[in-house]
Amino acid sequence: MIVELKNFRTRDGSSYAIVFHDEENALISDTWLGDFHDDDEFRQVLEFVADEIEARAVKLWLADLRHLTRSFFEFQDWLAHEISPRTFAAGLQREAVVLPPPAKLDSMPQDYDVVGSAAGAIDQIGDRRVRFFFDRDAAHRWLLSGDGQ
Repeated sequence: MIVELKNFRTRDGSSYAIVFHDEENALISDTWLGDFHDDDEFRQVLEFVADEIEARAVKLWLADLRHLTRSFFEFQDWLAHEISPRTFAAGLQREAVVLPPPAKLDSMPQDYDVVGSAAGAIDQIGDRRVRFFFDRDAAHRWLLSGDGQ
């Protein structure tokens, strides 16, 4: 059974990220919705996910960025050098990052570059256990397949 662990809301009450847990598959997922409004809001979600990976012995992480409307270039070093090592040390085996399809990017504002932000972070992490996808179902299948290569 998949359960919602936390719905992150901006000061005005809008949801910007929701974290779910699938205990049966030892999987955690964070789904981003629109824009986080400040650095603390972004960090709170990833710190929460890392805490849950440690506490629940999570092995798989699905980060769904398809609906995120803001880049996160300023967090690449933090993701690569703090969050990623922390989650792998806690036992994480694979992470799938789902990005918006390239066709959708053409209609986005110029400063919106989730793909570039994610690609830069994944490059810095430099671990083949982290992959990006444009299809959520394909990402989910890869996570559950046990194929770490």
